[in-house]
Amino acid sequence: MTDLSKAPELDPEMGSDPPEPVEVMEDEPAEDAAKDYSESSGQVNSSVESTGGFPSGNDDEEDDEVEHARQVAKSETARLRFWRFVVTDTIIMIAVVLIISTYCVQREEEHVQFAEAWARFASSVGDRVVEQQQTLRSSLLEFSTVVSTTAELVYNPWPFFTLPRFEAHAQRTMAVAGVQALGLFSMVHKELRQEWVDFADKTHEDVVLTNNKLAGTQDDLKPVGYNSFISRVDSATGGMVQDFGRESYFPSLAWSPPPLDFATINWNMGSDAGFYHTIEALVELGQDEVLFTFPDQVDPLYQPPNATEEPMTYAFAPVYQEPQGSSTESPQFVGVISSAFTWDHMFANTLPQDVHGMVAVLESANCNQVFSYEINGRDVTYLGAQDVHDTDFDKYIVNVDLGTGFYQDKDMAMNTTGHCTFTLNLYPSATIWDQFVSFRPEAYAIVVSMLFFCIAAVYFVYDQLVDGRNEKLIARFARSNAIVSSLFPKNIQARLLGDGDTSSVGGKSYRSGSSLKAFMSSGGTGDHGNGASKPLADLFPDVSILFADLVGFTAWSSVREPNQVFILLETIYSSFDEVAEARRIFKVETVGDCYVAASGLPNPRNDHAVAMVRFASDINIKIGVLAKELEVVLGPDTGDLALRIGIHSGPVTAGILRGKKARFQLFGDTMNTTSRLETTGMAGRIHISQATVDLLARAGKSHWVHKRKDLVAAKGKGVIQTYWVTPAHGHDGESTTSGSSFDSGVEANSQGDKGAKRALPRSSPLANHSSRVDRLVEWNVGALLHLLKEIIARRDAQNEVAAMMPAGREEAPLELPITSGGKPLDEVKDIVELPEFNRAAARRQRNPEQMEIPSLVVDQLRNLVRRIAGGYRSNYFHNFEHASHVTMSVTKLLSRIVAPTDLDMDDISESDDQGGAAASLHDHTFGITSDPLTQFACIFSALIHDVDHTGVPNTQLVKEKGEIAAYYNNRSVAEQNSFDLSWAIFMESSFDAFRAALCSTPTELRHFREIAVTCVMATDIADKDLKASRNARWQKAFDAKPADSKADLSLGRSSTRELVRSTANRKATVVIEHLLQASDVAHTMQHWHIYRKWNERFFLECYKAHLEGRSASDPREYWFKGEIGFFDFYIIPLCKKLKECGVFGVSSDEYLIYAQNNRDEWATRGKDIVADFIAKAEREFGETSFSSSTPANTTRSDSGGASSSS
Repeated sequence: MTDLSKAPELDPEMGSDPPEPVEVMEDEPAEDAAKDYSESSGQVNSSVESTGGFPSGNDDEEDDEVEHARQVAKSETARLRFWRFVVTDTIIMIAVVLIISTYCVQREEEHVQFAEAWARFASSVGDRVVEQQQTLRSSLLEFSTVVSTTAELVYNPWPFFTLPRFEAHAQRTMAVAGVQALGLFSMVHKELRQEWVDFADKTHEDVVLTNNKLAGTQDDLKPVGYNSFISRVDSATGGMVQDFGRESYFPSLAWSPPPLDFATINWNMGSDAGFYHTIEALVELGQDEVLFTFPDQVDPLYQPPNATEEPMTYAFAPVYQEPQGSSTESPQFVGVISSAFTWDHMFANTLPQDVHGMVAVLESANCNQVFSYEINGRDVTYLGAQDVHDTDFDKYIVNVDLGTGFYQDKDMAMNTTGHCTFTLNLYPSATIWDQFVSFRPEAYAIVVSMLFFCIAAVYFVYDQLVDGRNEKLIARFARSNAIVSSLFPKNIQARLLGDGDTSSVGGKSYRSGSSLKAFMSSGGTGDHGNGASKPLADLFPDVSILFADLVGFTAWSSVREPNQVFILLETIYSSFDEVAEARRIFKVETVGDCYVAASGLPNPRNDHAVAMVRFASDINIKIGVLAKELEVVLGPDTGDLALRIGIHSGPVTAGILRGKKARFQLFGDTMNTTSRLETTGMAGRIHISQATVDLLARAGKSHWVHKRKDLVAAKGKGVIQTYWVTPAHGHDGESTTSGSSFDSGVEANSQGDKGAKRALPRSSPLANHSSRVDRLVEWNVGALLHLLKEIIARRDAQNEVAAMMPAGREEAPLELPITSGGKPLDEVKDIVELPEFNRAAARRQRNPEQMEIPSLVVDQLRNLVRRIAGGYRSNYFHNFEHASHVTMSVTKLLSRIVAPTDLDMDDISESDDQGGAAASLHDHTFGITSDPLTQFACIFSALIHDVDHTGVPNTQLVKEKGEIAAYYNNRSVAEQNSFDLSWAIFMESSFDAFRAALCSTPTELRHFREIAVTCVMATDIADKDLKASRNARWQKAFDAKPADSKADLSLGRSSTRELVRSTANRKATVVIEHLLQASDVAHTMQHWHIYRKWNERFFLECYKAHLEGRSASDPREYWFKGEIGFFDFYIIPLCKKLKECGVFGVSSDEYLIYAQNNRDEWATRGKDIVADFIAKAEREFGETSFSSSTPANTTRSDSGGASSSS
């Protein structure tokens, strides 16, 4: 054996052991070590942040097993039957042919029906358009006759003629013809140019005014802008300029709608080339024809104020000196009737109301114009100046002849230039097609396909049954293989499943002549002489075993919900598994919170001891990282969890112990020795045996080893020498067992603070606080944020319901001050009214986890919790860590409130009456569960209830006669001070966004304050008046006898309802008070280790106050008996009250059992523990004079060791 007598000795005390460092192992490449550690630790965040905090399972491994099983099944079923494919293909081909044929025949029939209907619709539209054209022509020619006849009757020579009441005649003609504008333009030869101007000068005002009066627009007329010359439009400026140099002119004094000023009087229509060419065509034809045209420039007359994008088409009719039908063979051309219209009038009312989607394309080839319209029943839509019809429907085109019947001499008119001729093409569109297309072809095809499907189904039933059986076998095989893979080493898997003829383990060869099922079922039965029933077991002579136990896990888990316990274990153990895989360490099992691993089996390795030590170091580092990461999710004390590791090397027997739930197991003295090393080790240390030390020395790692100073008495082994292993080349890191930031370096409060009411600084004194406080802050933020989401979800649902109700009085804005009118103690009420249950809102409420909280609100909430944390002093007991512990208890009790035993929430589905379920919860819990704002106030109160606590009880603060005691009238001094300071922070403007999200109305803010005051004041258990008042409220709420039935009958329905509500609110108030009281002393009702931890801290705090002269009583003298009295007269009765109120479920039983057990344990071990407290206090504060006798059995002071005021 290696002589390690000169190995450095370390202090065996727990606190003196150095933490395991973060390191790079010697003889291991740095990059490999870094890779191993980063790969194993890189999963921390993803594990913690995943849904529910659960790490991912072995899905990939199981998928591989399924794929492997399918490959095996495929190779064994490769011979497929030929006729299976023949029959299948035949059925499919026949079905496809019949389905397609049926569909095509039915679709062709629909095409024929559509073509017939389309022909009717197109004919109707064409006839209507031709008829509208004829009406337009006849109306314009008739108007021309009226003009000629009137001119002949009044003996006015042309061109000096105006039609009396022109507007009246024009409006009638426009209504019949369907045009938007109409004007009379007289032809003025150049010799008469000046005479026309003189004539216009004299008559234009009277003519324009008369026409505007007839049109009803005389009030809009502005007699300005008259040009005393024949004008044209200047193409450059758009204004009117003098027109001259022509043989003839076509000015006008009258047109409809009449002009509203004189700027366009004397405008020469002939100055536009397009118009002039059309007038020439009329003269050339020399007969009663109506011609169409378009202007070359903007028409200054015919631009209606609501003109659309559709361009105007102009129709010209000639005016002769003699009326139409006179005997004159060659009538004299004296003027033009000009009209402007849009073609949509021609297409209106041409289709039945329920027919939509006909496209009309109007084209003028000689004028280069194309217009498209869509006709939808009686309405028409202009589509644009281009052909936009769907070319897929070209075969359905219908051409409408617009010339025949319109011109007197069609051929002559068509061959005459200067005017526009139109062709009309009608097309259907997808819209009108869809009106005639039905689902009938598809329906017939589906019917045929269903018939063939039924035929094919009969054939395929058997085949599918066979395939289904195969899939089940594959899945079963895959599951079996996955289970085997997770439980057994790979060589054992091969021997169990028969994957090979032979396999070798530990240098021995084995035959694989049996299957897993045969092997497992043979255990304990049958002939053991048969080879198939022989156990699979081997001796591995060189193995290192590791036991790693979670220190503090039992106490930690006692105050957590079951799902939180599994989040912790799954996250930690899955992370260890990743490290084990990287280090080639075999995980044997987990027993409770103990992780068992082996190195050197199933595959032997010479460096098994070194590899196991490295693995132990890795997981020791990892637990420190994971515990602190998880503290943000799982709450206080999680970061204190550490590993106690024991390693021993030697031979083990390994194999499968058959029977129910068989698994791979290890046996032998090596296992027992490793267990003893683990149990006698220390948190955060790696404890190893002499056998492992020898192996490390042979590997050149003796410098890792440090002899343990004290010998270890191991059960069954006697007294043995053991060692600590600390791998070299490490550096100091953060301890995995870092204590509370309040445990050490307690800052003594000066006497100057006594009785002084201080304001908390805006900049938190914990600006450089430890990472532990940061984690506690984040956990508190998470708990509050969860309830904030519930508050917003409930409020949104209530607002939806309120929006459907008649409008009522709105509340005042949130900026209104919320004041108490006195001290917090004055606000305490016997009954705090909780909101009434809203069944409709409960039905509409969304999942709170789906609510999005603005980042500004979250940041302000986090800053608020940090400010509150900064308000706590560095006391041993009354500090932020204890406030977080109280908060955790409140959170747990609230979660238990919402699960009454008489309401099975699992039976409520989404289709059930969610409002009814919530109503039952509301009644069962007196309304606490239905108001998340109340729950938020309870948790917030737990967080703030000891802010600025000085570490001395209220009695001492009153005795010192400080300013703060006087301010609060010597009652509940610490509690009122904590509340006022916290409320001042809460109401700061820097938290406006968060406060608005929490309380959207003054009513909500007032209710929040009432609950918070009630909760914080309830933590003062030493005030006799408050205690008596609380007891009276409890008796009235839960101990009072039912009211006389006769008295109930005398009450009306409204009064009875108010009585029921008042009773529920009274019970809710009492429950909330006792909820905070129980949580404030929750450590007395939890695991023994938690109770002892906080009891010791409170002792140190009281002892420190005594040394400073701020406590007349010496805790060394009364602590033992005081605790027993505290249990008997306060804690246990409080637990019984929690049970009596009936809303805390199993937690009330749990708290009562722990309280009774702790009381009994303290009665047995309390005196020795107090002695340990005194010894630690002497080390902490130095030697002081005190009685050498054992602590006296005197009654404990009013502090009780629990109250926030104590």
